[in-house]
Amino acid sequence: MSNEVNMDKETRLDIIIDEFSNTPLDILDDKDRREVCEIILTKKMQSEESAKGDRRDLLVSSLGCILISLVALIPIILPVMVIDDMDEGLSAVSTMTSLILFIVGYKIAPYMGTNKWLTAFTITGITLAIALISVFTGG
Repeated sequence: MSNEVNMDKETRLDIIIDEFSNTPLDILDDKDRREVCEIILTKKMQSEESAKGDRRDLLVSSLGCILISLVALIPIILPVMVIDDMDEGLSAVSTMTSLILFIVGYKIAPYMGTNKWLTAFTITGITLAIALISVFTGG
């Protein structure tokens, strides 16, 4: 490590340029390639403590996604588990899913800058079409 610290800037720049050979940087001319490598050389490296914090944040957000996914499955699985007749249970699940998708489309429309009703019916219609196609094609 001390050997790397004692290297002059030109030597380090040459090493970086060599490391980027046979990469998309090859399409650049020598001047631009050198400029990109100089920018890389001047950037501050991320500390190990900061990297650990990023990994911890990533883990927490991943666990949050898993938890949200599991909670979102409860209303879908519950009717099948509670209703004795499987056909009625699946019908209830289908109705609940369509209703949930309609609500999601209605609520997300303002963020997309579209009409609430049109977005809600479009999302619900697309998913119902996909379900019908999969039923008729055996999927």
